[in-house]
Order: sequence, then structure tokens, then C-alpha cells
Amino acid sequence: MRTGRSSMVLVSLGALAVAALAVAAITFITGAARPTAAAIASPHVQLPEDLADGRSLGRADAPLTIDLWADFQCPVCLRFTDRVEPLVRASYIQAGAVRLVFHDLAFIGEESFEAAAAARISDAIGPGFWPMHDLLYANQGAENSGAYSRERLAAMAERLGMDRAAFLVAMDDPQYRDAVEQETAAGAVRGVSSTPTLGFGDEIRPGIPAWDQLSLLIDDKLAAISSSPTP
Repeated sequence: MRTGRSSMVLVSLGALAVAALAVAAITFITGAARPTAAAIASPHVQLPEDLADGRSLGRADAPLTIDLWADFQCPVCLRFTDRVEPLVRASYIQAGAVRLVFHDLAFIGEESFEAAAAARISDAIGPGFWPMHDLLYANQGAENSGAYSRERLAAMAERLGMDRAAFLVAMDDPQYRDAVEQETAAGAVRGVSSTPTLGFGDEIRPGIPAWDQLSLLIDDKLAAISSSPTP
């Protein structure tokens, strides 16, 4: 009898231990599933705040406007943001010669639309489009891997000082998703079929040109504008 009761007690204690471990594991997984603002990586390049105007960078009266179509999940767009865009900002936008306008071309997957909507919400209720733009690219992951899940996007919003609950309510507002879809469709109508794509008026150039080629192109465009007769 004693041996049997001892075995039953050991089995019961073992079951309790397994249950406790299961609860601890669930708690750990649940906690880990909600990223915090502190876990979000900082932007690689700091935005000159005085250059931002909605979804554009630069003076409204800049002689040359460059349109940029991009997807926040696009790794080539990330390289453009990290390596080329800072040079455009420093060499032309800060000087007042160029205005850069961002356009959504969300096509890689659901997280492309979610990230683009988050950037629009930041423009509407937060610190602006470009702080979220820079933060999104700094936290890009593999395509549709959860890098731009609702929880991570909410953590980014908190990082930028937005109220988490208000941000999540806005994410459920269809107007932002609709705006992303409409701009993506408008880009396709213009002939934009890949990201990143740069536009100089009616001229569309897909891909990332080398900096020396891009700067030469910009210089040529500016020279042509300055030499054209004033209407």
C-alpha cells in the first residue's frame, strides 16, 4: 500500500510540475509575442525634420521633383533608403534643388499594405510620414515574416510617441488601406511595375542607378530647367 501511495504522490507531483512548466511556457510565449518599443531598431539615417512636408521631402518650390515608388518590404528599396536617399537629401534636397515625393507601390504581400497604412497613419495622427518611413525600413525583415505584424507596427508607433490604442484603431480604419491600394493602382497606370522606381516628370526609371549616374542625371535635369525660358 505504501509503495502504491508513494507512486501516486510522485505521479501527481510530476503532473503538477509539467502543468506548471506548460503555464510558464505559455506565459513566456505570450509575452514574447508582443514586442516593446525598446525592441525596435533605430533608423540608420536621421531625418532632417525641417525638410519633411507630408509625404514629400524638400521645398515645395524646388525646381526638380523626383517621384519615388516603393514597397516597405522591398529589400532593394531598403538599399536605396540606406545608401542613395541620404546622398540625395544631403546634396540636393537640403540645398532646395530637389523635392522627393514618396508613392506606395505595395505588391509583395499583406505586410506591404500594413506597413504602408502605418506610415499614412503616422502622417495623420503621429509625428509624420517620414519618421515612420525611416523606422519601417530600419526594421525590415524577410518578406511576410511578421516584421510588419500589427504588434510590431504598434511598437513602432509607440516608439514614435503615438498612443498604441489609437494607432490600432486607425489600423482598422479602411481609409488608409484604401489609399495605399489606390496609389498602387495609380502607379501601375503610369507604367510602374517594380520597386524602387524613380520618376522625373514623364520619365520613369526602375531600379537604383549608381550614385554617380543618378547625380549626373539630376544635374542634367536641373541644368535643363535653369536654361529653359521662363514662361
